[in-house]
Amino acid sequence: MSVANRHELIVARARERGFARVTELAAELGVTGMTIRRDLDDLVERGLLRRIRGGAVPSTVAGGSAGPAPVPGPAGLRVGIVVPDMSFDAAAEAGPAAGGSSLVYYFGRVLAGARQEIENAGARATLMLTGKPGPVTESAEERRIVEDLAAQVDGILLTPNAHIGQGAGEYLEWLQALPVPVVLMERELPLKTASPNVSSVRSAHGLGVGAAIDELRAHGHQRIALLVHPPSQTAGWIREGWQAAIKDRRMSAPIHSIADLPGWPAPAVVAAFLDDLLSAGVTGLLCHNDNNAYALLMACKSRGVSIPRDFSIIGYDDDYAGMFDPPLTSVAPSRRYVGSLAAKLLLERIERGDEAAATHVQVEPVLVLRDSVGAAPGL
Repeated sequence: MSVANRHELIVARARERGFARVTELAAELGVTGMTIRRDLDDLVERGLLRRIRGGAVPSTVAGGSAGPAPVPGPAGLRVGIVVPDMSFDAAAEAGPAAGGSSLVYYFGRVLAGARQEIENAGARATLMLTGKPGPVTESAEERRIVEDLAAQVDGILLTPNAHIGQGAGEYLEWLQALPVPVVLMERELPLKTASPNVSSVRSAHGLGVGAAIDELRAHGHQRIALLVHPPSQTAGWIREGWQAAIKDRRMSAPIHSIADLPGWPAPAVVAAFLDDLLSAGVTGLLCHNDNNAYALLMACKSRGVSIPRDFSIIGYDDDYAGMFDPPLTSVAPSRRYVGSLAAKLLLERIERGDEAAATHVQVEPVLVLRDSVGAAPGL
């Protein structure tokens, strides 16, 4: 087919469908995506098309008058989003977020960032929720959802609900076999293996943990501890970050897990844990997450323990921490930016195909300073 004939067909497809997608044209015409993009550039210069992410649209509306580029409809880019619905999480019942789902509590901001980028590109998003997390080898329902979605969309933003670790190699093989590119949000594969079909964007939790430790130490706290939420990949990164940070600073600081505190967040269980910390001389605590920090804050109030005069607390996630009494210093992952960047990477991969290399990004959290950290007792 000559270049002129190819250009004529591209314009015809754009007018028929309202949107000419690079990947579809390349497949139909049997040429590379690069060839199609050059064709689109030529047609844009001639005023026949208008470029948008992933392809082009007709540059005129009915009657030949100039008009704005139409937002692609069903024929436009389609992005699938799969995230966990953590509403089963009993710990979400502690604090102001009682009864709320962690879809809102944590992933709401990630989704907001991703959605904005997708809509700005004129694409359509389809959201699917997965259920209770478990080992990666038991994620059959999640895989079914992703595979069904992959047959309908051009790419997928995925937050695996499985505890990626053991079995990650097989999980990567499954992701690689999907017919569309995947970008993991707030997750990554713990492998040192190339994965050209899979990119990832996550918070650099270790850096947030280090900032929290340094804040406590700057106020003279030497006996500090970490309380971490039940097993998840995020909890694992927080643990690893804590262990690396205290090793670098040549200090000893224990890690406590909610999983080892049966009945949490029942007031009696939280009070007993607080008593154990105080009896061990702990004066500063990093608490993952803000819901658990709130439970400890209430226990301190009932025990007559003053925050921050007697005890300092730093929360994690910073959804509600600024509304507590006292307002809580908290590590704030940049979740909206994580979602936005993940969507940008996916849209680029959809547009450029194999020319876009797999990318793995970590976004530094911010430590938001408020009133829950003070000088260590006795200073």
